[in-house]
Amino acid sequence: MDIIKILVKYFEGYAWNCGDTYESLEWLDTTTAKPTKGHLESLWSNVLKDEMREERNQLLKENQIIKFYQTFQQQTNKHG
Repeated sequence: MDIIKILVKYFEGYAWNCGDTYESLEWLDTTTAKPTKGHLESLWSNVLKDEMREERNQLLKENQIIKFYQTFQQQTNKHG
């Protein structure tokens, strides 16, 4: 679990300091309680899904550009 990615994505407006582990998380915000390790672990799966979705979308976009170029080349060769 990348605790920094989770905190940046879901707890952007809160005050905290953190290293690489949950144990290093210093919760400075006085308006809400420090999230539990279990809660952060459940959010981690969402972060991973979002990252995979972004990567998939990028690959689809690149594939569409390649297909467009191939179609363009085929049409150019037919008429040229």
